[in-house]
Formats: sequence, structure tokens, C-alpha cells
Amino acid sequence: MIKRAAIYARISQKEPGVDKVENQIDEMRKFAESRGFDVVEVFSDDDISAYKGLKERPQFSELVERLEAREFDVVLATEQSRFYRNSPKDLQRLVNAADKGNAVILTRTEGEFDPSNAGSKFMMQLMDAFGGYESDVRVERQKARNRADLAAGLPTKGSRPFGWEKDRITLRESEATHIRNAYRAILDEGVSVWEIAQRWNSEGLKTDAMTRPRKHRIDKVIATPKAVWTTTSVRMVLKRPRNAGILMAGDAEMEKSQIQPIVSRSEHDSMLQAIKGVNSLLGPKPQYLLGGILECICGERMTASKSQSGRPGKKHDYKIYRCRLYGFDKSQKHSTIQLHIADAAARDWVVEDLGLGIRASKSVTAGELRLLAKEYVKLQTREKEALALLLDGVGDKSYLRGQVRIIETRKSEIDTRREEIYAAAGHTKEIHDFIRDMAKLKSALTRDKKIDEVFARGFAAWDALPMATKRAIIRSGYRVRLRAASPSLRGLDRISITNRDAEPAIS
Repeated sequence: MIKRAAIYARISQKEPGVDKVENQIDEMRKFAESRGFDVVEVFSDDDISAYKGLKERPQFSELVERLEAREFDVVLATEQSRFYRNSPKDLQRLVNAADKGNAVILTRTEGEFDPSNAGSKFMMQLMDAFGGYESDVRVERQKARNRADLAAGLPTKGSRPFGWEKDRITLRESEATHIRNAYRAILDEGVSVWEIAQRWNSEGLKTDAMTRPRKHRIDKVIATPKAVWTTTSVRMVLKRPRNAGILMAGDAEMEKSQIQPIVSRSEHDSMLQAIKGVNSLLGPKPQYLLGGILECICGERMTASKSQSGRPGKKHDYKIYRCRLYGFDKSQKHSTIQLHIADAAARDWVVEDLGLGIRASKSVTAGELRLLAKEYVKLQTREKEALALLLDGVGDKSYLRGQVRIIETRKSEIDTRREEIYAAAGHTKEIHDFIRDMAKLKSALTRDKKIDEVFARGFAAWDALPMATKRAIIRSGYRVRLRAASPSLRGLDRISITNRDAEPAIS
């Protein structure tokens, strides 16, 4: 009887122009034909690491389920590590499914394994453990090489930094001159970092990362991202120690640096003072109600900025919210709105929402906050270590990138939960009194001045809250967006507010 075969292919990191998963599939189809197998299904997980079973592989999971259902007699792969890598959990899943489905596992490099046989099962476990040991040895060997390079003043291997050639030592003058000019403009002329970002965008400057195709995290389409210089990315470039030829290993400066400097050490020290920014892990203390919360018509977040009236004889400065890509990205429309208009719309909506009981208060647990804070610090440490290994070119890059994504996701979850807790804590006695008094009012009295008095107390209670608390209440409970200006939409009408807990959206 002709055996029904399934092929499984996987690659940890997909390289542009080289479809390695398809190469594996073609190779195993020929292998199956030479053995007289009938390939009835192909499973592939592209650009997904199997290291330690830390990432979900949809096709692998489907293969396991269908093996248990006895749909295949043999499972083919180029090598055992395609199924799992240093992961006893995934090994056991595959072994149990194949044993239950009365199927064998056949790889081109290691041969056939029968999971119902104790000897075959032991060999699979042994080979996986040995593969994990080899990976750890490679990491330690790479670390030793990196330590030797750093001691000799050589930077560790990694992506080409903006301003230098691929050896990470020799200057690429066509880029270095822009960094040098930015130092002079900021230190000598008082130009802002934002203005430098505008210059670099108008001149079409790009880092290698800005031009590298990558897979979208949601729709999985590979494309070159729309990358622009922002104040944050420019500040990161200008603050690098290597600009002054300084070679760092962690927090320590190496003595024999061979990196060619773009500017002098004194110029670099002056730059650090000029654009030192905020060193706190928690970020800058919030000053504006909707900064980083309000969404532009393009979908990007908006930040507070200054503007000036252009009317003759009536010029004056005022605050606005401006899209973070305003002035950078010319491919789509962006917008602005006066800060006091947007803040007033959010204030009116949230207080009315609380008073009408639409947005319920959530419970607060001080103990949970402490646990979240501890976990957040641990995640930051793990993220720093993973990024350092990536920068140094140590270890499995796909695995490390996966770890960083997992850490970022968990940090985002913690931030969301913190916002909810802070929002609940923000419901002070005055806020609760306002909600209670509103609940006592009868619908027949809603046009009476009594409701105006209650709402006045509610607005006063809101205004007394700290800025961080008000922002937490808005961020955790509402989505605030800006509509494009039009003859029918001006001022407050341009602000759309959606209650995250209520449908349909209210605006």
C-alpha cells in the first residue's frame, strides 16, 4: 500500500529573495517520490523560530492534530530540527501524535524514527538535547570572540551604523558629513532636533534599516516600511558614543577604540547636554491631556507643539496638537488642532460619561500594582540583555527578536493594566460623590438647574485630578480621534470620542 505522506518545512528567518521554505518543500517532494510516497499535505511555518517552543507555530499545531487523526502514515522533513529545536515540549507533542496516529517520522539527514519504539524515542530526545548543547556552545564561543575584539578596540559585528561602512570602523563620509553638520547646527546656531529631522527627510537620507524590506507584524506582507526621521530617531543617532570614536562594552568604555570619530569628544559631551532628554525609564512627566493619545486623521498619534497666528498685527503664540509625522511624511494628509479645543472636548465628554454611569469604576489593588512594577523591571532587564546580544551579533537572531517581541507585548499589557488601575484610583471621593449625586437625579429634573450644579461639582472634581490620572482615565476608557476640517466640521465637532466599553461608538 502506498504510504500517505505529509511534508513539514520551517525557517526561522526569511531572507529577501531566498524562499528557503519552498526549497525544503521541493527537496522533500523529490525525496518522497524516490521512496514511492504519496504527498497528500504540506505544512510550513515561514519566518518562525522553533527554539525552546517559545513561539506559536500554527502549521506545526495543525500537523500534530491531523497526525492524531491518522491522516498520514509518514511525516517528512529535511532534518529533525525543522520540527523542534531544544524543545522537549514540542518533541513530546510530535512523538505522542505520531504514536497515536501510527505514523513514522522520516528526515533526509537523520533517517527514520518510529515513536512507538522506545529506542527511537530516546534517540530523538538525545539528538534534540545535543542540538541545544551545540547552540549554547556557539553562543559562548561568539561571546569569547567578542570580548577579544573589544579588548583590541574592534566593535562587535552587527548592522552597519549610519555614518560608517560595514566594518563599523571606517567613516562613510557621505553620511558622516550630515551628522557633523547637525552637531554644528545645534551647538552653534541653536537649531532644534526637530529641524534636523526635517532637513534629513527633505534630503532623502536613509539608514540601511529604513530601506530593508520586512514582514508586517499583522498582515505578514513583506514590504519596505515607510520610514522617516523623527526627533526621537535623530536624537538617538546624535547621542551615540561612537560619534566621538568611543567604543562601549555595556556601560564600560574600551581603551583602544579603532572607530574613526566624526566629531571630537568635547563636541559630543556638549551635544549630550544640549539634547539630554529624559533618562527616566518611565518617560517624561506628562504636561498635556491628549499628548500621545489623540489620533490624527492618518492614524498616527499627535503631540503638543507651538504655533503662531499669521494675522497681520495680531500675531500671538498658541499651543496645538500636531501629528508626529507632520512635516515629515508628504505621502498622506496630516492635521493639527488647537490644544484647548481638543482638551475641552475630552473634558466635557469624560465628565458627562462618568456622570451618566456609562464608564464604570474599576477595582484597585495596590498589591497588583507592586507585582506589575516588579515584573516590568524584570522585563526591562531581559529586553536590555536581548538587545545587547542582538547588537553584538551573539546567539540566534530570530530567537532573540522573538524574545524582544514577546517582552514588548507583555510590557504593553502591563501598561494597559496600570492605566486601568490608575484610572480607578483617580475616581476620588469628589468624583464618586458626583457619580452618586447624578444617579439620584430623576429624569424629570434633567432640565432643572440642579443638574447644572451637580455637573459643576463634577467638572471641579475632574479639574482637581493630577494630569497623569486624567490621562490614565482617558487612555484606559476612550479612543480620541481627530476628523479632517471641513465647512461642516470645525472646532469641537472635529473631535471624535469612542467609549472603549460601549457600542456603538459615540462621537
